Amino acid sequence: MPTDPKREAAALERGAALGFVDRAERETATADTAPRRRRKAAPPQGSVYVKGPQETIDWFVEFTNQRGHRSYWQTIEEFRAMIERREGVGGEGT
Repeated sequence: MPTDPKREAAALERGAALGFVDRAERETATADTAPRRRRKAAPPQGSVYVKGPQETIDWFVEFTNQRGHRSYWQTIEEFRAMIERREGVGGEGT
């Protein structure tokens, strides 16, 4: 089915007014003009392997689940904040 050039041009103008761009133009963009996605720099990370009595490990896992934490590090972070409050230590990274 042939396309009417006038209707196509009008449709492209309406699309451009709404912010749509021709994908072919984006493919020909150079590295200098192509949009870049910026990611936040992740903080340095570490790992810990804990071996201990099954009852204690089970308790920790259950505690983590009850608190709604998705990761064990969040529970450790909560313990740290609790201890720092109790000891009067302030601020992060101390």
